[in-house]
Amino acid sequence: MKIKYPKYLYHYTSIDNLALILKNRTIRFNSLVNVDDPTEIKTLDTDGIGKYCYCSCWTDKKESIPFWSMYTKDMHGVMIKMVSFPFDKHKEFLPYFDGGKEVDTYIPEYIFRPNNVYAIVTIPFLRRVNYIKNPNVKIFNWVERNFDGTFNSEFCMDKIGLYKTLSWNFQSEWRYSMVLIPHDIFGGIKIDVSNSSKGLVKPYYDIKISDEALKSMEIITGPKMNIGEKILVESICKIYMPNLKISESKLKIR
Repeated sequence: MKIKYPKYLYHYTSIDNLALILKNRTIRFNSLVNVDDPTEIKTLDTDGIGKYCYCSCWTDKKESIPFWSMYTKDMHGVMIKMVSFPFDKHKEFLPYFDGGKEVDTYIPEYIFRPNNVYAIVTIPFLRRVNYIKNPNVKIFNWVERNFDGTFNSEFCMDKIGLYKTLSWNFQSEWRYSMVLIPHDIFGGIKIDVSNSSKGLVKPYYDIKISDEALKSMEIITGPKMNIGEKILVESICKIYMPNLKISESKLKIR
């Protein structure tokens, strides 16, 4: 079934993070080990293989009171409105994929080549989170131990980062996600499945926003933002993106 993507998505964040996004013109992808639900990195067969999924979390909900409260320091932050696909797509030859194949991908070469990680390009880059009673999934199909203490295995990461429990369904979340599996200099996969950041090459990666997406970006100031904070947001935008549209939240909250 063809996915119907929203035209725009929204990201609630602090003024500090807004400054970094505009200065660097990037969006940060954090490992699932750093998201607000600590159970997301767990699967039925591991405590933490989900940490190899890196996400940027957005929503199709505009003007969400829970989001303003949770992610903008008591509603003193901003909401970023952006087109659903704000990154450049390009062709990349992946020697490890399907015996060597050129693919269309949003994951830049500077993410996976210098960091010795395999990007699993079969996983859609933008996915809608599904909210279910029990989000734990099985990853490993089989595992066998070698005589030297190493392991051979077959696993599928397609469902990592795709499910959350029903208690989170108010988020109506969409995720840009990339699964990056570390490998050694010989190409052998190196993973740690513990419930920690151990085994990660990096805790996060930043991806450049396309010029077209930057031009159409909008900033909405939080419902409890004071005059001084609004001046600060205007000043940041004037320095880095002088033509950026800025508007105020329509919510009226004491």
